Amino acid sequence: MSNKSDTEVSIKAAYENAASLLESGEIDLAEYQLSEILKKFPDEPNALRLSGLSSLQKGKPEIALIPLKKALKVAPDFYQVYENLSQAWVLLGNLEEAEICLKKYLENLYPDLKKHFLQDVLRFAVNQEYVSENLNLKPIDEIAIFPPVSGG
Repeated sequence: MSNKSDTEVSIKAAYENAASLLESGEIDLAEYQLSEILKKFPDEPNALRLSGLSSLQKGKPEIALIPLKKALKVAPDFYQVYENLSQAWVLLGNLEEAEICLKKYLENLYPDLKKHFLQDVLRFAVNQEYVSENLNLKPIDEIAIFPPVSGG
């Protein structure tokens, strides 16, 4: 009989293998590995996130939403998932949801940003040009966020 530690190691090894396969472009093999993990552990947040990423890589953002949302449901503090959700929402053309998810991701990554978002003191540039109003973004747009700075 295996103990919990052995199970955690085998999940981690399977997850790392799936991640490696996904990085090397072996999406179908990665998806098979992830499906095997999720059969045994349907609420494993890392496997759910990678499953969403594989759908994004296949150009299926509507499918990616399912495991990504579930990953957040079982692990609400898994903020990296918000970045992936933001990508899916951009690809689906729902920029409002994309912005909400991106803000949650950035606020966790950079805790001081939250007060700047609330104070509306950030500057934004799209495709290397400052913007001062809401724009419709395209998936290929380059976005830059400038926090307030002091000095001369």
